[in-house]
Amino acid sequence: MSDLKKYYSWKLAIRSLLRDMPRAILGAFVFAELIRKKERTHYLVLPSQLGDSMLALSYLSEFKRQKKINHVTVVCTPNYENRLCRYYPNVVDNVICKEKWKIYALRKFISTLIGEYLSVLYLDRITFVLPTCNISMRVLWDNPSISFPMYAKAILYKISMASRPERPQVPAVDILGFISKYDLKIGHTVFFNPVANSVHCDVKKLLDNAATEMKAKGYQVITLTANDEELPVQGTQAIPCTLEEAFSLVEYGGTLIGVRSGFLDFIAYANCKLISILDAGNGLESFFRIEDIGVNPDCHTLIYDGDDEAALQKIFAIMRL
Repeated sequence: MSDLKKYYSWKLAIRSLLRDMPRAILGAFVFAELIRKKERTHYLVLPSQLGDSMLALSYLSEFKRQKKINHVTVVCTPNYENRLCRYYPNVVDNVICKEKWKIYALRKFISTLIGEYLSVLYLDRITFVLPTCNISMRVLWDNPSISFPMYAKAILYKISMASRPERPQVPAVDILGFISKYDLKIGHTVFFNPVANSVHCDVKKLLDNAATEMKAKGYQVITLTANDEELPVQGTQAIPCTLEEAFSLVEYGGTLIGVRSGFLDFIAYANCKLISILDAGNGLESFFRIEDIGVNPDCHTLIYDGDDEAALQKIFAIMRL
């Protein structure tokens, strides 16, 4: 718990409480709108976080089978309807799109005492894939052995711990233009993804050094970015791309190294070598172990304590360089 203050503070908590009260009230109306519907379906509310949504969708088939649920309607932002839900065409029966602010307001309402009570009361009709609704940070800090998939099976869906995730049906896309433009080498290209929204880890110097060493060993080294504004790792070219393009690119190139993020949760289903870097001060190493997603056996977690040389040697060992 010594590093807890690095991520949380009383001032932040008080400010968040005052700011979130109006949002929670708005979320109550969104909740009521769903509950009033008469459809014979189970609602699954996805957050705006990529990793949490992928985890929930990968176990949705087992949830339906074990709980004998015939029809599931996913409630999500329009962005996720077009991206994630269509990766599970045989599992997701219907989709309702809500603006991002409504999903966020719903999360705030369900995190209140009355929201928690109602979420339990309507447990057979609606499931919230929102970590703060299903599990508190205190539980994670007090139980360091809890993993991300364990949360999905034991806490979110309450299904058998022997349940296995389903691989998403990510369509292959044409990457010939990328291969030609950036001189990508099949099985010999390393992609970097140094940006994460929810997990702090400064790996700039580490990846700068890694890029230099890998290029000297004959690898093509590229930084994957979500847009043109993100800067590439020093000495590499940036490729702005979509999720599906990134999926096909890493399968072609062979290796992705990045800071632990929801994007890595997505790439963990690809056929590639994946190295996830996690700050040693995070305190939730078991929860964020990328290996535990359990689909790709070539996933690895690197705990980074600031020692660049040691981390670089570990990366080379994993890549067998």
